[in-house]
Amino acid sequence: MLAPTRELVAELNRRARDHRIDGPAGREVRLGDRNRASVGDMIITRANDRRLRLSGADWVKNVDRWTITHIDRRGDLTVRHSRSHLTVRLPSDYVRNSTGLGYATTIHSAQGVSADIMHGLLTGQECRQQLYTMLTRGRHANHLYHQVVGDGDPHTLIRPDTVAPGTPTETLQQIIARDEAPVSASTMLRGLNNPAARLFQAVQRYTDGLDIATEQLVGPQTVAELDQADHYISGLTTEPAWPTLRTHLLALAAEAGQHPLRYPCQRPADGNYTPQATWPPSSIGASRSSRRTKVRCPGSRAFQKRSMPIRFGGPIWPSDPSWSPTSPTRSNTTPAKVRPGPSGLYRKPG
Repeated sequence: MLAPTRELVAELNRRARDHRIDGPAGREVRLGDRNRASVGDMIITRANDRRLRLSGADWVKNVDRWTITHIDRRGDLTVRHSRSHLTVRLPSDYVRNSTGLGYATTIHSAQGVSADIMHGLLTGQECRQQLYTMLTRGRHANHLYHQVVGDGDPHTLIRPDTVAPGTPTETLQQIIARDEAPVSASTMLRGLNNPAARLFQAVQRYTDGLDIATEQLVGPQTVAELDQADHYISGLTTEPAWPTLRTHLLALAAEAGQHPLRYPCQRPADGNYTPQATWPPSSIGASRSSRRTKVRCPGSRAFQKRSMPIRFGGPIWPSDPSWSPTSPTRSNTTPAKVRPGPSGLYRKPG
């Protein structure tokens, strides 16, 4: 049996031993994985120790499997190797710190090990390399088990994977798509310098910079007054969309030089005031519509025929040149164009 973590392995080992034992177990000893073992149980050693010799050229090694043949009063074990059938005596301190039941093991420990039938437990967080190791351990059959229902913990009831659990097919697709193969330093550097991979972080930094700039431009007093918007529209700041609305209001105030509360609190011409009638104002998107640029998908014909200009037009704040879109710091770090490479990826122009 295989599992991805030692906690799951210890649980599988405990259940396997409970299933094997039918009646009194006799003298028992506590192992390093906190399970108990008795004569006839299979255990696994977790540390190399050349002092524990099996022969002149062999000793106790990590991931070796043994069968317990005797337990003395001090807790020492006499064990027989599962392959060579040689016996050795394991002292009690080694047993307490470096042993565990051997009915199940981790995926990493199973590399190079073969069995007639493999039973593997999936959590959905494995990578394709671990899945390959699991599915190639059994000579005649390999079986995978995946939990598709909740564990009964009330704290996990609101998690998305509990409310709408994925199917086993979706879990396998996610595992196969997760590649954790080691890469070289040059490959990692090339990936980090890829503009397509850096675009998301660049946009996050840019929008965060806009938020900071607007708060500095309107001033801390105005920001504090905006955060008290509940005095004018009850429950406004408790709405899920309030952070986005707050950002838009500060941006409008920075561009127009008006107080941000002017926009949600203004009355329509007919005098019938309702928050739905006045919010959101159409000027939110209008102030930036003239500077928006269409971005074509990498697979489209228009994208592959010519380079794609990307202009990072920001808010117009003439009152503060340091936050202007033509600031030397921003203009020198913003690429003028991003062209498709031979493989369809983005790259900076040479």
